[in-house]
Amino acid sequence: MNKNQELNIKVKTEEEKNFIRRYFMKKWSIVLVIALAIGLLPRLGHSAGEFKGYMFSDYYYVVNHHDENIEGHHGHWFRRIYFTYNNGLTEKIKTRLRIEFNSPGDFTSSDKLSPVVKDAYLSAKVGGQDLMFGIISTPTWGNVEKIWGY
Repeated sequence: MNKNQELNIKVKTEEEKNFIRRYFMKKWSIVLVIALAIGLLPRLGHSAGEFKGYMFSDYYYVVNHHDENIEGHHGHWFRRIYFTYNNGLTEKIKTRLRIEFNSPGDFTSSDKLSPVVKDAYLSAKVGGQDLMFGIISTPTWGNVEKIWGY
């Protein structure tokens, strides 16, 4: 093995280590925010919170398809499922946890619904501003959906 090959192996190994570190840091930050929110609930006890959920689903029937194995298939399919828990710990401190389950949307993969944490944050009102810590959704879509009436 020459020096270039050794160098490539070391770089690849270091890249893998960095990827693993970033992956676990993201996972632990989510766990920390959720644990903090759950840990504060019994102590502050301002309200019981609110649990909501909604889903998008379809019934499908494949009349014609270029793949004969798929042609004629039918069934019920959950496209996306959302579960949201909101809690106002005090008048100025709020938490939200939103989990989305989505499906790949094809007929060939064997994947089931995949969970994704969409929101997991602690929000504090400071003056006229909201200070938020955690996983926060993009504010653009909330404003657009209000205008469109969703």
